[in-house]
Amino acid sequence: MLVLAAVVAPGAGPSGSAPASDITPDGWTYRSWYHLGNILRGEVSAESWADLDWPCFTDRDIDQNCDVQRIRGHGLVQEESKVSRVEIGLVRLGRYPAGTLVENDTGKNSGTLAQVGQTTAWYPVTSDGCATTFRAWTRTSFAVRWTDGRLSKLSLLSDPTTSQVCRQTATMTPAQRRHVRSQLHRTALPRSARPRGRIATPTA
Repeated sequence: MLVLAAVVAPGAGPSGSAPASDITPDGWTYRSWYHLGNILRGEVSAESWADLDWPCFTDRDIDQNCDVQRIRGHGLVQEESKVSRVEIGLVRLGRYPAGTLVENDTGKNSGTLAQVGQTTAWYPVTSDGCATTFRAWTRTSFAVRWTDGRLSKLSLLSDPTTSQVCRQTATMTPAQRRHVRSQLHRTALPRSARPRGRIATPTA
């Protein structure tokens, strides 16, 4: 199991948005549901994962050591067929051992679009948040209004992140961390697992 040591002191990490090139998705999970168990009545799908803000030897890499800086939860819901609207009501980022790190309970609906995405705020990987190493998970809870007027409330829990995240003495060299980061970029969202090629491109 990988341990990614983040060495950001409280308040010293990057703030605001992060370029897509610095975001590494991890723990990606996909599931679809049929309305009343029948695909002919309608279908909706959802995705949950964690975004690792992981600048590597860029201007945002504060110590120039290719370490994880922040983490956030990310959810996406897609209207597949016979869906009037979907709304994400909660995205929660949690950790193992058990605990909630941050959540976003501001509702966001698809409107006239076929999908809706929502994230939590960024959670800085700091000393108080890393008394022990942890793996993270994301839960996306949402509601579906079907074209027949019925309402379904659903939830998707992501897989745990492949990586353990914590601020502690580094166990890998910067070059080794860069290699692990590159591996996750290639394998965290395998193209063969993407339903018909649809997956949200990580953005800030």
